[in-house]
Amino acid sequence: MKLILLGLLLGTLPATLAQQHNFTYSELQPCPMGSFELATQGPKDVVKPCILYDVQPPNVSNSNATSSNNNSHGNTTTIAIVQVTPSSCSNHRDGAVIRVQKMNAENNGKGWVIGFNSDHYLQFRLVSVVAGNDRNLTEATYQEQHQSILGSMISTLNAPYIIGSCSGVSNLEKSVALEKKAILMAQVGPPGFYTDRNPYVFGFHINSDIYPLANVQALQFLADARNQDPSQFPVSVISRTKSEFFQSTCRSAISSLQSSGFSNLTEYFYDHAADEDGDGDINQFDEDYLQGLADAACPPGSGDIEGFHPALFLCTLTEQDILIPRLMENGCSPTSIWLTAATWTWATNNPDVVPYYQGGGQWHPAFDYADSYFESGQALLESNQKVYGYAGSYDQVVSYAIPAVFAEHLVSHYQLVDVPDPMADLQNEEAREFLRRELTVLNTDTLFGPVRFNRFQRNNGRDAAATQWQPLNDDRSFRNGLVSPLLQAEAQTVIPSLNALECEAGSFVNNSLIEAQGALLLNTCSGCPLDTFTKSPSRSKQCEVCPEDSTTVGLDTNEYCVYREDNLLPTWMLALAYILVTISWCLSLFFAIWLFRNRKDAVVRVGQIEFLLLLCFGAILSSATVVALSMQAGTGEDTRFASTGCALAPFFYAIGWVLQYGCLSAKTYRLYQVMQNANRIKRKTTGAMWQILFACMLVDIIIMICWGAINPLEYQRTDGTSSVDEITATVTISSVGRCVGSNPDSSPWYFAGPLLAFHVALMVSTNILLYKVKGISDRYQEGKYVGLASVLMFEILIVGIPVFIAVSDNSVAVFVVLTGFITLADISILCCIFVPKIMFSKKGLNEGISVGESILKKSLKKAETRESMHRTFSQAPSRFSSASKVSFASEIMPNSSGHSERGRITQEPAENPSESFVKHTMPSQSSSANGDCQD
Repeated sequence: MKLILLGLLLGTLPATLAQQHNFTYSELQPCPMGSFELATQGPKDVVKPCILYDVQPPNVSNSNATSSNNNSHGNTTTIAIVQVTPSSCSNHRDGAVIRVQKMNAENNGKGWVIGFNSDHYLQFRLVSVVAGNDRNLTEATYQEQHQSILGSMISTLNAPYIIGSCSGVSNLEKSVALEKKAILMAQVGPPGFYTDRNPYVFGFHINSDIYPLANVQALQFLADARNQDPSQFPVSVISRTKSEFFQSTCRSAISSLQSSGFSNLTEYFYDHAADEDGDGDINQFDEDYLQGLADAACPPGSGDIEGFHPALFLCTLTEQDILIPRLMENGCSPTSIWLTAATWTWATNNPDVVPYYQGGGQWHPAFDYADSYFESGQALLESNQKVYGYAGSYDQVVSYAIPAVFAEHLVSHYQLVDVPDPMADLQNEEAREFLRRELTVLNTDTLFGPVRFNRFQRNNGRDAAATQWQPLNDDRSFRNGLVSPLLQAEAQTVIPSLNALECEAGSFVNNSLIEAQGALLLNTCSGCPLDTFTKSPSRSKQCEVCPEDSTTVGLDTNEYCVYREDNLLPTWMLALAYILVTISWCLSLFFAIWLFRNRKDAVVRVGQIEFLLLLCFGAILSSATVVALSMQAGTGEDTRFASTGCALAPFFYAIGWVLQYGCLSAKTYRLYQVMQNANRIKRKTTGAMWQILFACMLVDIIIMICWGAINPLEYQRTDGTSSVDEITATVTISSVGRCVGSNPDSSPWYFAGPLLAFHVALMVSTNILLYKVKGISDRYQEGKYVGLASVLMFEILIVGIPVFIAVSDNSVAVFVVLTGFITLADISILCCIFVPKIMFSKKGLNEGISVGESILKKSLKKAETRESMHRTFSQAPSRFSSASKVSFASEIMPNSSGHSERGRITQEPAENPSESFVKHTMPSQSSSANGDCQD
């Protein structure tokens, strides 16, 4: 056992001795690995002190060269810059290497020009040493190594400048800088680091106390915009106490808030390492304790408190992982959240949590500060990734800019000196102090931004980088955008948060969205469900139910409930329309049946039954237009059926009209031709007349096909007037459904106009033809009755067209006008044509008058006169002899062919015109006085 213990003791002795050894610069060896690999060493990895970088001017070959004026160019001064870092701080050292290399390469390797005559040059030697792995060594051991190596380097290399280490060990360098009177450019943000007023310590970082001030300013602007007293604005601050950075940052925010009038402010400072509730968990990880802080800052149910939208400032390291979920559970709706971790890796690892969170930092990729080597800090980081193999942070931009400040310091000091001698001045105590003082008033531009120092020798050349997570990417995903300084900002601060705003009318606060989205500051408003509403902006958590018979269907927002007056055709009107259509159809069918049953009657045969039947069918089609127009659809209903009706209506009416008047024109034209050709014994067949009808129909069909192809009618519903009932939050919208052209670039009148003109022309030509056959008896032609119907239609048009124009915006009135015009026109045509024919057929011919004699008015009149005389003679006294009767009759009717006792037609060698007309119009038979005749 003793041997084992002795072996263990001897095994640990070298490590103990290594820890107690005071290293000097001269005994250090080059590092066995690169900067980034060193940074990845863990707590168990031993890293011996070593020289990581020794960047020398091209003309310097001695590795032990110090700051001096001795070089191959004679008038070039080389100044040594030293840096000591733990292995983990790669970003704090690598940027400086890039800058020094580029400065030394200026002027063909001579370096920067200094002096009034521009004939002297300045170069730098950068030596960067790794003092060990601070995560592997005790704090005291690492401190001893760091300080001893730094002091040795300053003395050995005669270095007037120190680039500060990373903030965790930065305090180790202040005493060395003071002792050696070397200027330390520290990379530390909290102001407490500079309170001892060490004259050789300068702070390159922006004061971290100003990180939250942009958020405070945004709150002040919000209060001013609302004309709100800041003292009524709730603010809560939760912060650690045992950290210079966290505590000073939130204390700064409190001071700025109070000076701006935000007196309604509560502070919750805690020792993160203490166990406040004694449960064995330190406060940093104590869930119960941290949830209690969240409850105090934003109590459960606070979202229901009108106007309670606190601004939250959280200066925490990891505690936000417990605080934020608790705030969500409480229904908190903060105006804003400022969080120290909003600019750290924690934020990028929690993208669903951080939308619209605000933070602050030293630098931002959106900064466009440039120098002669890089157009921006981001360009430097991209170059670093190519050189060192990792993506650097803002600390690399800082370490890059520090050697530039040292160079500008010397260049500025010697700009009016003919023979600059930096080494002599640095060795002279008085001159060295003057150089130090001159640095305090330096004002220069760097890749990090403007640099100048305040009375604490802190850099205050610009404001801190204030940021907010906003949807700034092309895909609208959130990224940490720059909102301050104003001249560098890429976005404006969004305040208040979306969750603190009232929901718009038609929506409500849906707290379940917070859990679903995982973010506290996103919009939590949802649209009201169907048939519910909110009529004004509010934080209401539920919507009101719509009054009976009203709905929110079809609305963009549920701000009101809508009662829609569709102005559909009332039932009684549809019933009246269908009654009129039924009358028209029944008359058409009745007259068609009558024609068929009386097809051998002379009235029917001379009237040409085929055309009369088509006229009845035309009336049916024309009246069907009313049925098509009666198809309608309410709001939100399928309009396909109604649109089909709109498209068919012109076809029904056009074809029906042309069948009616086309048939009348064709049959009348045939009567006219027969009458003209009777004496020439030319037969006019019905086949020739079909061409007239087909030609008329072809014109209509061509127009209708073009209409249907280019601009077919469709059913559309448009909103008209509306009225609002503020008491019931109901909007009554009056809409109208009508048939309109589907092509807005083409008017339906482009087709309806020619169609109407053709129909009028057809009607006029028909009446002209009827006038020309006025010599034919009314028994066989319809001139007088069609003329009467045409007059009636013109009267309807004269009255209907102005009414139609006046009520064109009222679909109900338009339907009434069209129904009346169409059905009355059809009924009048049918009745004016067929009622007289039925009456003539029923009455028959007078006894003794043949069909041939009855066709022409002139021959009918003679026949009636003859028969009247015959009856007179038959009833006269016997004083009239038979010879005298015959003589009298021959004088009265010299061209009469005589007749039988019952009025039958006798064959004579010569035909008179009436008998010839009978043969042309009735080629198969002729009829007697009661309708029977033969050819």
